[in-house]
Amino acid sequence: MTVAVTGIADGIVAACRNEADHEVHVRIGDAVVAIRASPTVMAACRHFDAFALRGVAAGTTEPCAVVHVAEGPGVRAAMPALPPFAIDPAGRPNPADEIVAPLAGPAPAVYAATADRRRAAVWVPSWRDRGRSERARPLLPAIQAVLRDTGWSVLHSAAIGTRGRAVLLTGESYAGKTSLALAACAAGADYYGDDVVAVRCDRATGAAGAAGRDEDGGRPLVARIYDTAGLRLPPLPPLLPLVPEGEHTEELGEHRSELLLTGRLAGRPASAPIERIVHLARSGAGTPTFGTVSRGRVIATVSATTLQVSFGDLRHRDLITSLCGVRPPIRLDPGPDLGAAVRAALGLLDPAGGPARDDG
Repeated sequence: MTVAVTGIADGIVAACRNEADHEVHVRIGDAVVAIRASPTVMAACRHFDAFALRGVAAGTTEPCAVVHVAEGPGVRAAMPALPPFAIDPAGRPNPADEIVAPLAGPAPAVYAATADRRRAAVWVPSWRDRGRSERARPLLPAIQAVLRDTGWSVLHSAAIGTRGRAVLLTGESYAGKTSLALAACAAGADYYGDDVVAVRCDRATGAAGAAGRDEDGGRPLVARIYDTAGLRLPPLPPLLPLVPEGEHTEELGEHRSELLLTGRLAGRPASAPIERIVHLARSGAGTPTFGTVSRGRVIATVSATTLQVSFGDLRHRDLITSLCGVRPPIRLDPGPDLGAAVRAALGLLDPAGGPARDDG
């Protein structure tokens, strides 16, 4: 949740910018974002190696936005006075307003984005002290904010694929998206994310022609944001070999291995057309079983679990609604065998095969 304010985001960006003299570019789909930070922040975040595509060649694409990242009490003292963290019950801010999110408590932070979403800033007391899960998927609210006008949006979903085509996996939390995505990755399939992915769909932007289309002829696309995944411990047996590749963390009573998958994903595509939407829902099937699911169920699930950066901004709901309009979803009970579930999901991309439905 965020608070719409006037004239504060610029001051926050300015305070963070004074500490940010090193830059790394990351690419999400065809959008390029510049991240600027001090050497200490860069070191704490491993030069933001969590992002899937870094070091975009100079001169190929101009950054769509700059995110300034800073830390320490000196930066905080240089910021303008922050507003009370409360939403005006009389009405919702305009999603096009600048946004500021000051977070208090045991994990204080400040997120800000200017109204045009061309500049954003993120501040925390110390990046080294942040949880590994946050450093594994850094700056997510800021990235989601600055993607607003690029055609891409962040969705709480997973995605896997093969032969340059992708299946978008939706479902409630703990539905099995991470397990299925990581099992596919371990089996050598294409991996685009286990929890958050970037998606674009022309119908969601309302654009026509070049402004709303892409190199794949306007088909909906998914792009990997991070080369990371959070594997809950203890893992299912097929995922056990992945555990040593990660860093063990314990946050909020949950044990996880935070995986950096860059080595496994080398040479793999970072984006692909979305050919199918599969909604994971367990109902006790002994083998992977396909069935029907309403578009409303998928839209409600994704909308409710996707991070809402700007209060009142329902762009992610518009996106999944449009996506379901061009790629009607199908339900999958993955059953107990992860390997079989991966083969079933990827089998949907085989035009010669069709799912075995259980519509009852």
